[in-house]
Amino acid sequence: MALRKQIYFKNSDMLEQVEQFIINQSNLSDSIMFLIEQEIVKNGVRDLGKFIPQDRTAEYWDNYLRKIAQDKNKTNTNKTKEVVQKTVSNLDVEKEKKEAEQIIIPSCYDDI
Repeated sequence: MALRKQIYFKNSDMLEQVEQFIINQSNLSDSIMFLIEQEIVKNGVRDLGKFIPQDRTAEYWDNYLRKIAQDKNKTNTNKTKEVVQKTVSNLDVEKEKKEAEQIIIPSCYDDI
């Protein structure tokens, strides 16, 4: 899901954005169903009334976007660490295989 960085200065600005979202949907019921499914996948079935802040000001949305960016950076950092660890461990395994494949010939056979 692509996030657009927008700061909402008034509740009426947000209301206009919500109205535009609704107007832009070719299939509103399917769009709403998708948003519900997305919430369930992310957080499970829960009462959103316990988690939705009553006052969603410009400051709230700014902090929300910052948290998402931080979480995304953490996720990217963790994925990078995983890739590096896999690569390093694969290199170690390959090195061990090469060492195991080397045949040591005793020096007494040098003349043959």
